Amino acid sequence: MGFYDVLASDEWRGAVTWDHMHIFFSDERCVPRDHEESNYRMVREHLFDHIPVDAARVYPIYDGGMEPERAAEEYEKTMREVFETPKAPPRFDLILLGVGEDGHTASIFPGQSTFPKRKLVATTIKDRARVTFTPELIDEAAHVWMLVTGDAKAGVVEAIHRRNTVAESYPASLVRPIFGKLTWFLDTGAASRL
Repeated sequence: MGFYDVLASDEWRGAVTWDHMHIFFSDERCVPRDHEESNYRMVREHLFDHIPVDAARVYPIYDGGMEPERAAEEYEKTMREVFETPKAPPRFDLILLGVGEDGHTASIFPGQSTFPKRKLVATTIKDRARVTFTPELIDEAAHVWMLVTGDAKAGVVEAIHRRNTVAESYPASLVRPIFGKLTWFLDTGAASRL
C-alpha cells in the first residue's frame, strides 16, 4: 500500500483536517492531467477521490495547454497569491518529496540543479518537459519529508547520508531547510546500506 493509499484509508482519512489545507504539487510532467504519467492523476486516484478535500484548494501545475515556462510562471504567481507573499518566498508547512534511483528529487535531476536566484518554480527536462519547485523554495518549508522506498535506492541514500556526494550528482542532497526540519522516511530496502 502506497503513502497516499494509507492517507485515504479509513484509519487516516478522518485524522487529517483536509478542509483547511491548500495542496500544491512539487513537480509535474508537462502532460494532460488525465495522462498515465501525470502526478496529479496519480494523487487524485489514490487520495483526492477518497478524502473530503476542497477542489478549490488543490492546485495542479499543468493543464496540458500551456508552454512549460509559462506554466512555471503562473504556478509561482498562484502560490504567491495564496500565501500572500508578493516578495518573499512562500513558506509551506510541509513539502513531501521522494528520491529517484539517480538521486533526483521533485524534478531536479543530476546536472540540472542550478536555477536563477529567487526563482521558486522552474522548468527541467528529463524524458519530457517538467515544472518543478526549486531548492530555494523547498528550503523555505517548515517541514520537508523525504519518502524513499526500495532496495534500488539504497546506494543513493547511503551516499547522501554519508556525504559521499556532491549536489550535482544527487540533487536530493541539496534539500536543507533553512529554518525548518528535514525528516527522512525509509523502508527497509532504502535503509539497507546505512
